[in-house]
Amino acid sequence: MSGTSMACPHVAGVAAFVKSFHPDWSPSAIKSALMTTAIDPGLVYETLNEEYIKLMCSLGYTPDNIKRVSGNNSSCPEEVSRMLDLQTPFTRFQVSANTGLEVKVVPEVLSFKALNEMKAFTVTVNGGGLRKESMVSTTLIWSDGTHTVTSPIVVHTHPSIRSNV
Repeated sequence: MSGTSMACPHVAGVAAFVKSFHPDWSPSAIKSALMTTAIDPGLVYETLNEEYIKLMCSLGYTPDNIKRVSGNNSSCPEEVSRMLDLQTPFTRFQVSANTGLEVKVVPEVLSFKALNEMKAFTVTVNGGGLRKESMVSTTLIWSDGTHTVTSPIVVHTHPSIRSNV
């Protein structure tokens, strides 16, 4: 047995467990909870199908490849944005230890008036001094004083990766 054959049933079981606490959550919300905290994450990154299309566009997928993956005639949008479904009022962010990356989050403070309110923010990462073909990681941390949610940021410099991704 390989690691994948053992991981799949464990992740499926944990996903079912989380779903039992949140029967109204989408698969991407459950995935986010598993990747961040679990049953009471405080914050959920809801990934919409359109966001997968935007990702494929930014990675240079052809329209034919996007159609094969999505199963429809989706096309690349002109503007890319990220939406975040915040379950509680997270207000401040921080970035973990200095790794040579400059990380900017706009806005730096998010204010919420209701549960399930959607907010957008932009994360810009600059690794100008990184070596060619290197990999560096850091962590974006959102906190409201009760919940702390960490989201990994990985920068992989490679000649074949477009610089505007």
